[in-house]
Amino acid sequence: MNQERYIKIKQTQAGQEARYGDSHYRFEIQSNLDEEDVKRFCTEILHFCNTTEDKWRSNSQKLDSDMGIYFGGFYTFQNKGNGLFEYYVYEPYCD
Repeated sequence: MNQERYIKIKQTQAGQEARYGDSHYRFEIQSNLDEEDVKRFCTEILHFCNTTEDKWRSNSQKLDSDMGIYFGGFYTFQNKGNGLFEYYVYEPYCD
């Protein structure tokens, strides 16, 4: 018997915490899909971001850093177990 696939999303944080501040987006995702499918959905559809925090921080510390990577922000993705995931996106303030 085929089980219906689902993704339930709850946004717990969105936008700037202060005037002229960086933007933060946080989501709780409940799903019966495998981790890679949920991650792909989050990074490509839910809130696009293709740079991990490690890559972003590594780039930011270089003298010849890529500003496109910096201003694109970063994401983190955690598997909390039992089909629960957390997806977070950070976007630095840019004026």
